[in-house]
Amino acid sequence: MKRLLFGIIFLLLPLFAHSQSIAGIVVKYSACLECSDEGCGAALPINFEGASFIKVHLKELKLSEGDTLEFYSGDKSHEFFVFSGPFSGSLYLPSLAGEKCFLELNGKDAKLVIDKIGIGVQENLEKTPERICGNDDRLDPSCYDNTYKEAGDKVGRIMFEIDGFLYYCTGFLVSADGLFVTNQHCIQDQESAESAEVWWRYENSSCGGSSASYDSVSSSADLIASDPGTDISILKFKYDNPASRYGYLELDDRELEKGESIWIPQHPLGGPKKFAVHSDSDGGATILEVGLKGVRVNQAIGYNLDVEAGSSGSPVLDSNNKVVALHTFTSENEGCKDPDLNKGIKMQYLYPIIYPYLVSCNGTPPTITKIKYVAKNRRFRLKGEGFMEDSQILVNGVAQITRYKKDGTLVCAMFDTIWRGDTVTIEVFNPQSGCKSEKQYFTRQ
Repeated sequence: MKRLLFGIIFLLLPLFAHSQSIAGIVVKYSACLECSDEGCGAALPINFEGASFIKVHLKELKLSEGDTLEFYSGDKSHEFFVFSGPFSGSLYLPSLAGEKCFLELNGKDAKLVIDKIGIGVQENLEKTPERICGNDDRLDPSCYDNTYKEAGDKVGRIMFEIDGFLYYCTGFLVSADGLFVTNQHCIQDQESAESAEVWWRYENSSCGGSSASYDSVSSSADLIASDPGTDISILKFKYDNPASRYGYLELDDRELEKGESIWIPQHPLGGPKKFAVHSDSDGGATILEVGLKGVRVNQAIGYNLDVEAGSSGSPVLDSNNKVVALHTFTSENEGCKDPDLNKGIKMQYLYPIIYPYLVSCNGTPPTITKIKYVAKNRRFRLKGEGFMEDSQILVNGVAQITRYKKDGTLVCAMFDTIWRGDTVTIEVFNPQSGCKSEKQYFTRQ
């Protein structure tokens, strides 16, 4: 039966064309393990023949103080993780390499219930829509000096679930408290953020080598903000702050010019990290265009640095290793010729979305007392306290163009329509103090 399952998976994968790289499929699975006063019993084995990895989702996990969940691949001499209590809720565990893993509870009243499992495929069968321009000039981090490698440490490979499939993208850290940026077409909602798993320093140990390993893993995140209009999502990990280990990249929202040198650290096809620093195609290690269409007009820069599926969400760095764009789009023809270039959304369009989450509150947060939505004009009107002339309304975490009215209300016009039944989050951000109101939820009736 398991051989047949994988045969079906391989037949289905080519039908799905995404700019993400396909990692595997999620299947329903029912199992539980519960402790009692007499003990927990044997470890729970999970086996899928032919799987390259197994990623377990716990519909329920209950751990009291001092209780632990141990899970390991093959035996405890291989990959091994420990999750400690107290904890009560659902959780996607980090993936374990191979076709067999074990879960083991330790504690008096510990309990787990499995409802689904992600199964990794042995090879990537997807025809990538992203472009290698000319020869593939990307190299391992070990081929470069510490200046490049330290910047690359802030970049991780992210795996996540969307609609029963697992995908790979790339993302990067932007703050000391661990804010993580990737594409919105990768992490689309809180459910995919919950499933997120990031491998750090996943790379070959030597230049041109074939022995790859990762240093640490961050699993499960909250979706802080998401904007399809610029294809950005901002995450924060629930149980880890990887920036405390690897630092973060600085952002630069300045106007960009043609001819500037750029490079892209990335995880193509979900594989070990590669650096696109040079290009043999049209001087492609520089910015070739500065006013290309992204999701909307004039959002993107164009370049011929080599990318593949899985590279989505990578930072585009300048010669000072500052992030000047978010790699998002690909050339649509094999020639990679101007104006059909690989493209990234410029930081000047992304920074206003990220900035409210980079600053600390130094004052009294504003409060929202009333929210009104005028569907005809796609306009929000907010009443409250602590509003200022430069206050910004955040819708789903994204700053809108906001006007302060003489009567003390705030008004913003939305680019997109909010349809009946849609629910959005509403906040007010005061740039002078760095303070945000408590998040309100608005559902259009």
